[in-house]
Amino acid sequence: MLKALSSIAGNLSLPISPIYGGTGVANNAASTLTISGNFGITLTVTGTTSVTLPTSGTLTTLATVVSTANTWTAAQRGAISSFTDAATITLDLSLANNFQGVLGGNRTLGVPTNPVAGQVGQIAIRQDITGSRTLVYAWPFMFPGGAAPTLSTGKLVLDTLYYAINSYSTSAVTVTIAAPGVMTWTAHGLMSGQRIQLTTTGALPTGLSTSTTYWVTVINANTFSLSTSLANAQAATFITTTGSQSGVHTATNLSITISNNLGIA
Repeated sequence: MLKALSSIAGNLSLPISPIYGGTGVANNAASTLTISGNFGITLTVTGTTSVTLPTSGTLTTLATVVSTANTWTAAQRGAISSFTDAATITLDLSLANNFQGVLGGNRTLGVPTNPVAGQVGQIAIRQDITGSRTLVYAWPFMFPGGAAPTLSTGKLVLDTLYYAINSYSTSAVTVTIAAPGVMTWTAHGLMSGQRIQLTTTGALPTGLSTSTTYWVTVINANTFSLSTSLANAQAATFITTTGSQSGVHTATNLSITISNNLGIA
């Protein structure tokens, strides 16, 4: 088996013997190394030689790097993405961890797209020259003490919101017509007290609605009941479902906590 390729000097093409059906050529002139087959390779690079890794494909050593604890010896930075000002500001969380923008009117911070549990970052929000712009928050956002922050009103003043995605999951669910109604979501992974919203391709049973926030009380790994408030969940007051239903129902759990640093000028 090929164990090591320590250096290739001069303008030459070095054939690599076929082992286990593999073939390959190391071409110094073209600065390429092409290998196929079942090889175990150690590549040692010295001097001013540079190595460019592909932007696609699978690097088995990369999995080792990202799945273990690492100590960085230089500063690490996240790019800042400018959000689009609109009546509802929808952050695309696949673009960056950090966002910034200016409010041109009273706005809603909407449900973000592409959330992933564990992502953290900040949102820098500046008042425009008019000032006194307000911000309300979509259902996934949660706040210390349950109170949403009120933005500063001064013209051109900066507020910073710090967010953390605590949970995100979504799945098709079924619901019983019962008192209380029981939701089934196989291996849901939810915790009592978390919140969900429902959508459907048909009609939900009476007692449930789309675009409404419900609080979860877990029964077992696959089922849970719903309440209309955290207080009701704490009191074990659950929703009774009646009537009929149709279509495919989908539940989404998304929890984003917000803290803040307001009035930066």
